[in-house]
Amino acid sequence: MSEQRKGSRPLRGANISIYIDHEKLLCLDALAETTGQTRSILIQYVLESALEEMVIIERIDIIRVCFAVSTLNKIWSSTLDVVQGRIDRGKKKRNCRGVNISVWLKQDLIDDLEKLAPDLDLSRSKLIDMILEMRLRDVKSFTEKRALSRDIFPGILKSMLRQSWRNTFVSCDQAMKEGEVSIRHIPFIQ
Repeated sequence: MSEQRKGSRPLRGANISIYIDHEKLLCLDALAETTGQTRSILIQYVLESALEEMVIIERIDIIRVCFAVSTLNKIWSSTLDVVQGRIDRGKKKRNCRGVNISVWLKQDLIDDLEKLAPDLDLSRSKLIDMILEMRLRDVKSFTEKRALSRDIFPGILKSMLRQSWRNTFVSCDQAMKEGEVSIRHIPFIQ
């Protein structure tokens, strides 16, 4: 980040580059078109709700378990999809290339990402990718179920995402106490 100049306005945000796989990008574009928001704004909503809850919980161990469970679910789902013939492995491999996109984020979100990413041993881009991976299905199902006006959409979406994060953190805390993780099949994002 560049230093703030004397007498100039405080920094309000910046464009950052993130690496994202093509499937997520297509999903984000479809959601942006459906909701009438930009891709950058949707990413901001998802990150804002996630980072607020992560800052509130202040437990890196639960956040690590949360990402680990998400990764296990992703591996399990993709394996089942290939084994059961729902996805052609060769076709999926060719289309798995990611792209760099530029996204404008508020300065407080960037600060939270830069504070949290090293604690989780992740890059800022990888942290954003993992958060999006976990919540794109929620956003997609939310937009399919409800036809909301553009004015109330952000508030309701953020509230739903915060509640989803809280539930995830509670289940991961319970999994840590029990020493068991429940893996479920989540269908492929289309």
